[in-house]
Amino acid sequence: MRVKAIKDLSQLTDDGLFETIAEGLANILDNARRLFKDSEQLVSSHSVQGARILRNVAEEEAAKFLILVDAVRCPRDPADRFVRQLGRFNEHLAKGLYSRSCDWSPATLGQLQEYLDSHRENFYLDGPNGVDWIFRNDILQWREEILYVDYIETDDNHIWLHPGRFVNDLGLSLRGLRPGALRICEALSSCGVATPQGLGVVALVWRGDSASIAREMTWPELRELNQRTLKELERKGLFQEDALEVGAEAIDRWQFPLYDLDLATIDIDRAVLRERQRNWFPY
Repeated sequence: MRVKAIKDLSQLTDDGLFETIAEGLANILDNARRLFKDSEQLVSSHSVQGARILRNVAEEEAAKFLILVDAVRCPRDPADRFVRQLGRFNEHLAKGLYSRSCDWSPATLGQLQEYLDSHRENFYLDGPNGVDWIFRNDILQWREEILYVDYIETDDNHIWLHPGRFVNDLGLSLRGLRPGALRICEALSSCGVATPQGLGVVALVWRGDSASIAREMTWPELRELNQRTLKELERKGLFQEDALEVGAEAIDRWQFPLYDLDLATIDIDRAVLRERQRNWFPY
């Protein structure tokens, strides 16, 4: 047996690809919904750390759904780009970036890359003056700090970092707040995207317009493609009962394709950040 074999999907023809991905999307969405439902129950019982863990995993699952749908939006030529997109299914940073992007409203695809870049650095400066302390990548740090105890080095000393600080958090900010990534996945599923026929529609609409997926692509152009996709899904009778209610969210909130964007870690030398701290002066 070989786990994490997601890139093997690249060996399938489109028909096989759509059938296999549709099965995966159904499993992923079911799992994300269960995890979120369980997190809500933990919030109600004030088990906040467990609630945050389950909610974070639910968001990661929703991100995997979006990564696979983007693989279908991605033209299969060149093959290495398609395989790279499939590989993001197992990358924690990529999943975190997909999840974060669901709450953003960039004006262009190029601006979306700028937003993503601000969360790709392995280390960054922040604090009251913007340069006070060196922090680790916030997506990866948050994922681990709600799960594990760790002994870390800070600018001042060494300390234990532990999830116990979440125990006294009442978790009111979590109650009833459905993650944006999960909402979008549910909307797309209701509109028929998570079916073999629906994925065929997605591929037809988006791959055919691949030449227009440039950094200059604007939000109105994105919205027009989203709307065209949903109209074709409806024409083929793939809408579920609640699709008309959630279709507007799918049109307005389904993000630009990320398959051509850089989601890899930006390596920042901490020595460079320390030099920036030393040279900082309040104006």
